[in-house]
Amino acid sequence: MGSFGVKPLENDDALDWLVRFAQSPLNSVRDALSLKSRTTPSSSRAARAVAAAYLLSGKRLTQKEMRVCIASGVNPEQLTIEADNKLLVKAITTLLEIRADDSELRKEWRESGLESEWLKTLDLIIKSLEQRVKTIGSS
Repeated sequence: MGSFGVKPLENDDALDWLVRFAQSPLNSVRDALSLKSRTTPSSSRAARAVAAAYLLSGKRLTQKEMRVCIASGVNPEQLTIEADNKLLVKAITTLLEIRADDSELRKEWRESGLESEWLKTLDLIIKSLEQRVKTIGSS
């Protein structure tokens, strides 16, 4: 994985996925979150799932993330998507699988020495997704 930071959009796999997302948002998100059960997803597939979950979390893009998107040919305004609880719960479940000790992506972050920082990033995304689930559920 060509990464330049622990944030969800700071790797080549996520940026490649963003281009597809801009063309077909909902299908791209569903595809990214569909990990094959009973197998550990590749780090590339997991990085795409993290990016998808991040966009679903409703967190605002940072200036740096906006610049990265623009440099990749993606308009940051295209990166919002409305989601129902089912898709949000799927995103949470997928992130928990990726967060598991035996996940390929987690092993890569462990080897890089940035595992704890990466885990904090994932935990913030999970927390934001859980908050969205509560908000939508109470509407």
